[in-house]
Amino acid sequence: MEIKIYSLGRFSIVIKGNPIRLNLKAQSKPLLVLKALIAYGGRDVKKEKISDAIWPDVDGDMANRSLTTTLHRLRKMLEIDEAITLSGGTMTLNSDICWVDVWEFERLSTESDNMWNHSKDENILGSIKIILQAASLYKGPFLPEETEQPWTIFLRERLRNRYLRAIGKIGHYYEKSGMPEKAVECFHRSLETDLLDEECYRRLMACYFRIGRRSKALAVYNSCKRVLYEGLGIEPSRETEILRRSILMSEP
Repeated sequence: MEIKIYSLGRFSIVIKGNPIRLNLKAQSKPLLVLKALIAYGGRDVKKEKISDAIWPDVDGDMANRSLTTTLHRLRKMLEIDEAITLSGGTMTLNSDICWVDVWEFERLSTESDNMWNHSKDENILGSIKIILQAASLYKGPFLPEETEQPWTIFLRERLRNRYLRAIGKIGHYYEKSGMPEKAVECFHRSLETDLLDEECYRRLMACYFRIGRRSKALAVYNSCKRVLYEGLGIEPSRETEILRRSILMSEP
């Protein structure tokens, strides 16, 4: 692809193999238009939807003129006019020219889900391989520098939940298949994204205990207790406390 756009965990653009230096102040509006276009799916997005997102306090005609001018600047920045097409009042990020990490992440996630649902061992192993490919693209939340923009929320949460569900699915598979060491890695990755997932702490405790790392399992409990109290003002659940007591009562 001539243009690659990265929006997970950071925002960057690579044109013909060369990363471009983004002037966030001078190019703020063109970049916002590009980000909003991606956030709304990137395909057949109504111009009014983009202009309302970027210029919410400006009347329709003025917002439309601002979008026209800004789109011209964006195309110049991307160096290829056809990178963004207009048709019947809608905007599309040309997938023949542009590669977007979000699109690839969702494509791989959907492919892995389809394979997983067939449930045969060879399909599950193939699905895991694809999930890990997708996970390698998820460097962090969608457009983390735009957390105050309401139009980023839906996609950010959808991608985050999809990532957590996929990693958790692999972790549970490894755990049930007698591979607790691999499960530990998955549960740690999940907690890096969702620090308040108590069930994940519990699964991590169980896996560490299963491989004979009793002190590490108890350390995970202590982390869980601290994070839940500091983040939510609550104590660990009864299930987590029962697991902790069973670990304490075991032979060291």
